Amino acid sequence: ADGRAALVLADAVLAGQAVYADALLREIAPEAGLSVSACASQARPHFHLPTRHAFRQKPRSEHLIVLRTARGA
Repeated sequence: ADGRAALVLADAVLAGQAVYADALLREIAPEAGLSVSACASQARPHFHLPTRHAFRQKPRSEHLIVLRTARGA
């Protein structure tokens, strides 16, 4: 069977480090038998002042990510 799921996720900060949701899902999806088939991103402001420094090099974004079952999964 071929399944799909759409997620809306924003980048976050964990332990003072930026976590980019799109990159993270591309990395971990195969472990769950999934692949990222589409991704659209838009920059979003980061309002939490104590952690805003984490996004100095690359801005925070919100992502629409479509996952699908990997072939043979």
